[in-house]
Amino acid sequence: MEKGLLVDIGRKYWSIAELKRLVLLLQEHKLTHLQLHLNENEGFALNFTDSPVSKKYSENMLKELKEFAKTHEITLIPGLIVQVTWAPC
Repeated sequence: MEKGLLVDIGRKYWSIAELKRLVLLLQEHKLTHLQLHLNENEGFALNFTDSPVSKKYSENMLKELKEFAKTHEITLIPGLIVQVTWAPC
């Protein structure tokens, strides 16, 4: 049976260390999946440039988390929500 947890990192920043601790808790409680909700109306949790940006995740940070989760038998799932309504300008 697959069980998991969704964490909205598009709305509230979690450090990689906090997410790694969460992976350990999921493993301890026999959950198998961690879904990360990456975007929000006015924000996106990823940094696509090489310049450091506070409270955003680089590709390398997410790769590190993915490998950590994999070693603890947790599947990491990225989640994106596409808005279907438009806000007036």
